[in-house]
Amino acid sequence: MKKEELISTVEEYSKLVGGVDNFIELLTTVKSNRENILLSKEASYKDKDLEIQWKKSIYKETLTSLFTAIKKEDKESDMLNNLAPKEYKSTMTMMKILKPISISISTNKGEDFSFNILDTSEAKKTKITPIFKIIFFYNLGMIKQTLDIEITND
Repeated sequence: MKKEELISTVEEYSKLVGGVDNFIELLTTVKSNRENILLSKEASYKDKDLEIQWKKSIYKETLTSLFTAIKKEDKESDMLNNLAPKEYKSTMTMMKILKPISISISTNKGEDFSFNILDTSEAKKTKITPIFKIIFFYNLGMIKQTLDIEITND
């Protein structure tokens, strides 16, 4: 993801949750769990200030395939480009499983919001949504560093 896209996405969703500090707090809560919260069999996560829900359970194999696809997409801007047949099949299966899943987030400090894991708005060019990458995949330190760089450049 490009720096500008990351910053604009964080700014957009920060407004919904009451500011950048609240958004960083949300990210910290999600990332502080030992096991990825998306592996919850209940398809939900609850905390005193945060509730996250999604349509159905996500299994470890699917999540591993998704994280591999994110790395490939960030590196080559296409998660399917030049994949071996076995990896292509695995990625396509992951996309079929995750395509209908929407994640809903509620906080005590702002508006509720939802997003899909996959962006299928462009035909034959499925991508992972930027907000999903920010909340569940990218390192918190990298996000904070990118925001600090932007703030000092103003």
